Amino acid sequence: MADLKFIGRILGVIGGILMVVLGIIKILNNVLDQAVYELDQFGIDLGMNFVGDAVGGSNDWLVAAALMIILGIVAIYGYQQLAGRGKGDLFVWGIIYIVVGILGAGLGGLLVLIGGIVLLLDNFI
Repeated sequence: MADLKFIGRILGVIGGILMVVLGIIKILNNVLDQAVYELDQFGIDLGMNFVGDAVGGSNDWLVAAALMIILGIVAIYGYQQLAGRGKGDLFVWGIIYIVVGILGAGLGGLLVLIGGIVLLLDNFI
């Protein structure tokens, strides 16, 4: 049987990296979308169409992207903290990964959530 701790750590770090990358992409996407929108008001067409939710003055996307980046960093930090640790740490980081996965949402959050479940399974087996 494969080492569940290793699988949980790998799922957590891949999900964390994905969350950080997607959070950065979301910020860049919305900043560029806002810039394109403002240029469109002056009749300037860049030939690009960015899909974003920043048009209209709402900055909810910024909070969501920042939260995703922070949660991704927590998941990546957990990968490093779990190196050579005992069963008690598996339980703690399993719970942290589950919470991060639920809050992070998306594909990265799903991978972190599954990693947390695997860590808890390894703790109880």
